[in-house]
Amino acid sequence: MQSSVAHKSGTGGIDFGNLNRRQSYGRFEEFSEGTKTAAAAADAVGCDVAQIASSLVFEADGEPVVVVTSGANRVDEDRVAEAMGADSVGMADADRIRELLGWSIGGVPPICHDSDVPVLFDPTLG
Repeated sequence: MQSSVAHKSGTGGIDFGNLNRRQSYGRFEEFSEGTKTAAAAADAVGCDVAQIASSLVFEADGEPVVVVTSGANRVDEDRVAEAMGADSVGMADADRIRELLGWSIGGVPPICHDSDVPVLFDPTLG
């Protein structure tokens, strides 16, 4: 399993400002059996686990940051700290995630959060 290298990413000129939860851009499927892990999601859609993107929420010096990583990788917290210029990085707790982002663990999307937070992308997803 590879460690993710976190890179800050701009939007590539795409204006996400008008995107909200009620707008659909693509096809969405809900699975009654659930897809709580990257492996379960890959099985459900019939792809390799490396093709699944997971959005994980960390706190860097107490500030939230979303890391979007390949399901086959683990996030390297030291690299997140380096990318964010932070001294410490750790997983955010469930209540803080819901409070700041408006989503529950397991359902955090890479965009459309209730507050502006930095989003780092695993370069192996590209």
